[in-house]
Amino acid sequence: MSMRYTFKELRAATDHFNSKNILGRGGFGIVYKGSLNDGTLVAVKRLKDYNTAGGESSFRQK
Repeated sequence: MSMRYTFKELRAATDHFNSKNILGRGGFGIVYKGSLNDGTLVAVKRLKDYNTAGGESSFRQK
């Protein structure tokens, strides 16, 4: 099941994309650990540049 969240929700879940929450880095961006308001733990990928060639299709596959 695919869920959609606002940037504001993801920013809050990752404590404003705090570097202490970095899980890893890849070619398209940085992955952060986070916690939603209901306590659900999530991994959030923040894309470097959503408009790069293949960026959206690669993101949607993950």
